[in-house]
Amino acid sequence: MKPNFLFQIFLLIFSLCILQSVQSQNSEHLPSNFKNSYSNPSKLSFLNKVTGSIKRRDGTEIEATVTLYKENVFSEEIYGSKFQFNPSQGKYAVCPRRDDNHLNGVSTADIVKIQRHILGLEPLTHPYLLLAADVNASNAITAADVSEIRRMILGITTKFGKVPSWVFIPQDTSFTNILPNPKFFGTYCNSFTLDINTLINIDYHAIKMGDVTESAKNSNLNESHNRNQSTNLFYNTLDNDKDFLRTNFTLNNDFDLAGMQFTLSFKINEYEFIQIENGSMKLFEEQYSLHDLDKGRIHIAWNANPLEESSSSNINLFSIIWKKKSTGNENSFLRFDPLGITSLLVDENLNEFSLQIKNTDTESTPIVTVNQDFTNQSLQIFRNTTVESQYQYSIINLNGQIMTNGVIFANESILIRVCL
Repeated sequence: MKPNFLFQIFLLIFSLCILQSVQSQNSEHLPSNFKNSYSNPSKLSFLNKVTGSIKRRDGTEIEATVTLYKENVFSEEIYGSKFQFNPSQGKYAVCPRRDDNHLNGVSTADIVKIQRHILGLEPLTHPYLLLAADVNASNAITAADVSEIRRMILGITTKFGKVPSWVFIPQDTSFTNILPNPKFFGTYCNSFTLDINTLINIDYHAIKMGDVTESAKNSNLNESHNRNQSTNLFYNTLDNDKDFLRTNFTLNNDFDLAGMQFTLSFKINEYEFIQIENGSMKLFEEQYSLHDLDKGRIHIAWNANPLEESSSSNINLFSIIWKKKSTGNENSFLRFDPLGITSLLVDENLNEFSLQIKNTDTESTPIVTVNQDFTNQSLQIFRNTTVESQYQYSIINLNGQIMTNGVIFANESILIRVCL
């Protein structure tokens, strides 16, 4: 056998030994995305696994940034509703966090629900809802929480001052107090020690702060709320003064109003805002904001006092007085600003209605509400506008015969007895 041939065999054996040694050393530093479908799992007996998921209490998956720390030093992180890490031995902590879009899922409906809790009318009982309502991290739910939520809806602030947008609590957490521990208001971390062949699963519940109606969306985008119902906020103009203009606001349905929110945009070069005058809605200063008045925007986030009689939507809700700057089109100078507050109405049952604005002065046909009362064999007809005018009505049976005629004025109702 030639010497060169023997030398080549020796080099081959030596190379294989070196390669095996390198692979053995690298096996202690497997990447975090290592797949479990390795062809020979028995050789991976040292591998640890830390897994978990993030969901709302209704099972909806919520994405967050989950960070793995080793002895308080950053190791790696994953963004998603599920996570898996494959770390080596040592002391670790897993910390989920998300602090985007604080207004996500927060509306006047949440204010209504929190206020009812404060007054003892409809207490919040679930710990997660109690936590969501305590947006100032005081370990109590008070008017201060309502104020902070309203200021954010009005656009005065853009985020909560003391809590992140979302908090995450391990699903196996039990609460001994009425309110959860304030430690959950920060980034909550689960600490543990890994040896070998350790499997740890940590599932989290995601709680959107300020959202006690649990309507927040998972996406970072401003997803629209799915409201199948809508209604109109009508206004008319009374131009009885050469220098000033009054706009009166009403609704086209008989709602038991609990709340309403919108951003009203006006032509700043033609009109100057003077003041708001209350009607059946009692608008207090903290329920509207004029901080964008120089941009032609008025923000309103109103809710009724649950201890008072519900506001009737069939009479004038409120009025705004304007000063005329120049001659303009009084029938089209107001609109809802799509870049402002989401326009919606909340009724006593916390149903949300998309809200549009229309001018009754431009309506070609009268808008009326007809309420049927089969028990008392009656019809109630209501002309729901504040326009200072009158309209003639006729009641016609199925045969086309006119049963009666009459006149109805603005914001007037008539009760008619019929044989049913």
